[in-house]
Amino acid sequence: MELLAVIKGLVSTRDSSGTLEVYTDSRYVYDGITSYIKNWRKTGWRKADKSPVKNCELWQRLDELVQSRDIDWFHVRAHTGHPENEFVDDVAREQATRYQTELEQESAS
Repeated sequence: MELLAVIKGLVSTRDSSGTLEVYTDSRYVYDGITSYIKNWRKTGWRKADKSPVKNCELWQRLDELVQSRDIDWFHVRAHTGHPENEFVDDVAREQATRYQTELEQESAS
């Protein structure tokens, strides 16, 4: 989900110009895109231990999307009062609750 959120964000802003700032509380996303991805590309999407990169298709899609963009990546710690991080956490909780309610209503009918 963390990767998919970034991918969807980049797709939805593809017509934007200038530098895009991406903030994430996910070390997985941040470290992957700012560090590991360079070697994954070189090694045919394999990790240092030669095993395949997990979520390879998503990483490849993200890699495609960032190639033509000027992006500054930021890692923020979760639940520390960062306004945007708190906002997206609230939205995610609301959406999860809404989805769960819809599932319960469907199974009750």
